[in-house]
Amino acid sequence: MRRNLLVFFSLLALVFASTAFASGETATGTLTISGTLAGSITLAIGGGNAGATTGGTIALGTVSKYGTYTPPAGFTRSNNGVGTSPWRVGGGTWTVTVNQANVDTPSNGFALTSSIGSASGTGITWTEGVTGSDTPVSSSIDLSNGSAHDIFTSAGNKGTYGAASTHTLNIDITDAASPAGVNPLTRTITFSATAN
Repeated sequence: MRRNLLVFFSLLALVFASTAFASGETATGTLTISGTLAGSITLAIGGGNAGATTGGTIALGTVSKYGTYTPPAGFTRSNNGVGTSPWRVGGGTWTVTVNQANVDTPSNGFALTSSIGSASGTGITWTEGVTGSDTPVSSSIDLSNGSAHDIFTSAGNKGTYGAASTHTLNIDITDAASPAGVNPLTRTITFSATAN
């Protein structure tokens, strides 16, 4: 009987031991990831005959109607003969391309403006020509007053994402323009794109 009790208690101990291993302790935890997807657009300047890049500079140098002047790549000087006014430094081209990611309705395109930031001096006219697969508000935009001017809008003249528009700069200078009133002949053209 002793032996039976010993076997019984041994089996009972074995049952309790296996139950303790089978019912191990557990713990759980959670982690919430929260975020919002936002549409975004990017604007790139490049290409064309002027070698322009986003954030780059086109150095016109010391510009004069007569005498030796070597315009930068893509630009020419046309002085229209002796005594003819205005004369021009221009013809440099570059492209502007706007791309998008996760914009709600990319088919609505984008609006695009350009500005030279401050008015040009008396006798100086800055003109931006625009061509491409999209129809601009105007193919020739007078930037001289320094205000932002529409190239593409939210209405009928919208820009298409990924389609490059070609921009040409012409600076017309009258013979009466005073260097003291227009120098430096430096402006930053700012392009601003807005998703429609």
